[in-house]
Amino acid sequence: MTSRSERVVVSPGGRAPVTVLVVEDDEDLRELLVDTLQRDGYFVLAAASVIDATLLLGRIDFDWRVDLVLSDVRMAGPSGIELARALHERNKELPLILMTAFPETAVHQEASTMGAGLLAKPFKLEVLRREVLTRIAEYVKSVDQTRRLAH
Repeated sequence: MTSRSERVVVSPGGRAPVTVLVVEDDEDLRELLVDTLQRDGYFVLAAASVIDATLLLGRIDFDWRVDLVLSDVRMAGPSGIELARALHERNKELPLILMTAFPETAVHQEASTMGAGLLAKPFKLEVLRREVLTRIAEYVKSVDQTRRLAH
């Protein structure tokens, strides 16, 4: 049996590990999220803004893609909702989790429309871990079903 620190989460198609993009402008929280997800076996990319995330995503080729995006909603410049909308338009199956300290009805509706998870700050790390694991499991299942239908 492997310990939590040795666990590797396998992404769709058998690539390992799952790649998570964290977009958070609060440096301390961003580091905590990155550290937590890395300890759980995920490969983590981090950006301090939507602009940084967009630049980072532009450098990623199709063989090394992001499997889940975890983004703050309110940031200077473009919002996490704007990033989520753009990513959802390109790939409706990409798991999205939005984090907000201001859980307004409009944010809930927008997240729901995109099928995104929504975490109200502050949240416990166990809640984050569960949400990430659930979203990745749903994504892997969806990708597997699509592949089976294609054959």
